[in-house]
Amino acid sequence: MSRSAVVFLIASALSLLGALLASPGTTSDGRVLLFAGSCFAVLFILALIRGKRFRFDPQLR
Repeated sequence: MSRSAVVFLIASALSLLGALLASPGTTSDGRVLLFAGSCFAVLFILALIRGKRFRFDPQLR
């Protein structure tokens, strides 16, 4: 998995978790976080499709 895919996965998970934990009185915050989480999830899938993997280079040690 590429670095960008990992970043998008973490961002979508945190956004969706924040949307679930948002207080019910502030529905706009939950909706914004839900929208951001879904956008990050789409970007995660696109990063997986693109599929650039970072490889370990022993010469860089």
